[in-house]
Amino acid sequence: MNTVWKTKLGLGKNDISMPKGSNLLTVMEQDSTICLWYRCDDSAAPETRRLIVSGTGQPAPAPETSRYIGSVCQEPFVWHVFELLE
Repeated sequence: MNTVWKTKLGLGKNDISMPKGSNLLTVMEQDSTICLWYRCDDSAAPETRRLIVSGTGQPAPAPETSRYIGSVCQEPFVWHVFELLE
């Protein structure tokens, strides 16, 4: 069954377990926390995906090894979320 799930992210590296083939939808702030929403087949086997949360002006992963997911503004900071690709 296709469903949408949410997980909380911290700054830096985040190893997230989610069903294989999950589609990362968006990142936003909820209750002062950076959150990721993804669509998945919740009956699929789990896999671990690595995401990086980096601030403006801080090191970010190279474009050829990552995919940009989105940015979140938490005044006075802006955080950028990337998925590391295998």
